[in-house]
Amino acid sequence: MGTEQEVFVGAIGVHQRRAATKKGKKCPARGRRRRKKGSVSAPRKQLRRSARLLERCRKELRRIERQAPATGLIPDTHGREISLAEMRGAPGATGPVGPEGPQGAPGATGPVGPEGPQGPPGPAVGAILVSTVVYRYFYAPPADLTGTVDIPANQFTDDKGSQPLAFAGTGAGSYANLFINGMMQEGRLYTLAPESLTLELGQDMIVAGTPIILENVQITAQAIS
Repeated sequence: MGTEQEVFVGAIGVHQRRAATKKGKKCPARGRRRRKKGSVSAPRKQLRRSARLLERCRKELRRIERQAPATGLIPDTHGREISLAEMRGAPGATGPVGPEGPQGAPGATGPVGPEGPQGPPGPAVGAILVSTVVYRYFYAPPADLTGTVDIPANQFTDDKGSQPLAFAGTGAGSYANLFINGMMQEGRLYTLAPESLTLELGQDMIVAGTPIILENVQITAQAIS
């Protein structure tokens, strides 16, 4: 019963406040809520004051920026008008030169330029004398030859019947012919050096006593003035 009586009493209080509101009487609780809602704390007031001060500073700065290009003068903190050069101050000393940077990549090749004029003719060239010298060497193997064989130059006999220390007529401006049993051989079958002749016979065989003839032809050219 006690709980039901307390609920009933609370309900009567709510109805009494509603009735008082309808008759035009002020509600104490609503007045307290309005006072709390309308009051502004001190930090909030200080924040609003700072925002207004910042907006005034921005407006003044924009006014000075618009005025400076026209007059060339800007007011300082003491109220004096100074020029832009005075505000900036004198330029400082030039600093040291920095290190040289790495070399860049080469650029693209440009187009070919026009052909230049023809130069003057050179001196007249006289007649050219071309001469040839032939060196022949002879050899007969004492035994059968097969595979790869090196024959020293001193085993051959030249046109004079002498045994040379090296083959003459080799090098630039010359060519060689090799004859085995009177037949000219292919160039792939031999290699000639000044000191020896190398035969690449493979499975073939040169019978003992077969004549081997080496012919060197040297060509020279000389201008005749």
